[in-house]
Order: sequence, then C-alpha cells, then structure tokens
Amino acid sequence: MNKTGIEKLYKLLCLNNDSIKINKNLFKIMGFEQAVFYSYLVSDCLKCYKEQNYKYFGDDIFYFSPVDEIEHVLNLSAFKQRNILNQLEKKKLITVKYGHARARYIFINTDINFVEEFIFEKNKLKELEAKFIKFLNEQKDEENDSAYLIKYIQEKYSNLEQSKTKQYK
Repeated sequence: MNKTGIEKLYKLLCLNNDSIKINKNLFKIMGFEQAVFYSYLVSDCLKCYKEQNYKYFGDDIFYFSPVDEIEHVLNLSAFKQRNILNQLEKKKLITVKYGHARARYIFINTDINFVEEFIFEKNKLKELEAKFIKFLNEQKDEENDSAYLIKYIQEKYSNLEQSKTKQYK
C-alpha cells in the first residue's frame, strides 16, 4: 500500500460529489443509520441550496426530500426513514413538514453552536457516564457512601463544565 494509491482511491470514492461526509462522532452518538441518514440530508440540502430548489415555510427554508430517492440511495425503507426522521426531530437537528400528496420537506438546523455542542458534548457525557458506571461497579462490594458518591459526581460535572468553558474561549 502506498500513499499515492490511497489518495487516488479516496478521490475515486469522492468522484462527482457522489459521497457523503460523516463526522465519526455521530456514529457514537446516534448510531450508524441515523449518522448516515443525517449526513446524507445535510449533503442533499446543500445541493438543493446551490440549485435554489427549496421552499419557504415561514422564515425557514425547507428542501424536498423524496422517500423513494432516499430508499434507492441509502437502502432505507419508508418506515425506517420515518423512524429516523422522528428521532432526528426529537434531537432538534431537523424539522419535517408534509405537503400535498405526502410530499416531504426537511429543514436542517444550521445553528452551528447547537450542532457542535450536540456532537461534542454528547461524547463527553457518554464518556462520563461510562466512567461513572465503572466506578459504581468497582464500589459494588463495598458499602456505598452517598456523600462520597455525590462528591464524585460533582467533581466530574465540574471538570466537564471547565473543559466546556476552555473549549469556547
């Protein structure tokens, strides 16, 4: 394997903008299908903006997202798409509106601060949760002292807040 070969392969895979860029942290946060679908929606939305192919609902810009096209491209059934869209809406990453004849329009939340916090803070919280569960498992055999437990949680939360403050300075 050589560097030139990998670079050529990467360019081939990205040929004609037929690729989806996915932040690896999304896999950890939302799982494979949601991460791929969300990344596809963002990519598709960008294409629609460039082509000026969108519709206003109030002040927000929505783009048309046909079920059959996504089913063909991502191999996700209409049922699975609906479930993932509902989950993404609950996370406030998108909004879905339905038009005539069940036409589906999607608004992508473009608040960079919100999305960045969602991607990176969720990872920190998951790591903290894993450490906490490990701690609880280590304490299983000993008598749990609630005061010590509260202090431990406060320390970890304080560390998380400090790292968040440093990140945005």
